[in-house]
Amino acid sequence: DSVINQYYHGSFLPTWYNYPSIIFYISYFDYAIWDLGLKKIFSDFNIFNRSVFFIISQIPAIFIFNYFRGKSKSWIGILAALVFFSSWEYHYHSRWVAPDTIAAALGCMSVFFGIKKSIFWSVIFAGLAFGTKYTAGIFIFPLFILFYHSNFRILLKIYLFFFFGVLCVFIV
Repeated sequence: DSVINQYYHGSFLPTWYNYPSIIFYISYFDYAIWDLGLKKIFSDFNIFNRSVFFIISQIPAIFIFNYFRGKSKSWIGILAALVFFSSWEYHYHSRWVAPDTIAAALGCMSVFFGIKKSIFWSVIFAGLAFGTKYTAGIFIFPLFILFYHSNFRILLKIYLFFFFGVLCVFIV
């Protein structure tokens, strides 16, 4: 209800502070898209919003597939994605509008881009995961270890960029 009220008042700021504010913003954009024309197809906004959150929470399967497909054969990537899809607990929670699965999806993207040595995107997704749910800050530590043991030259300025980048995205 808070999202709908803020949408009709033209305010992009929540009237309350609830710690997963990225959930508010995703729901806000969902409502804007739903209000602009999808309400003819989906009569209930809550079902539409849950569907969007479910789709976002399934994004790690794409990154898991791409990682394992790049390491070996395509069927290994398919098998790895199917193992992800077999997690009953994760998928049970992904049907609710909850920060846990969104933080896990963003953390998975952060680790994927870290493995691909794309520090910028790794920082962005680690900060978003950390901002979605504070306990997702644990994704920062494997990335430090990954960058330390990687084949490209690590400088102190890269670590500082990563740390302050995550901090800035988290604060915003």
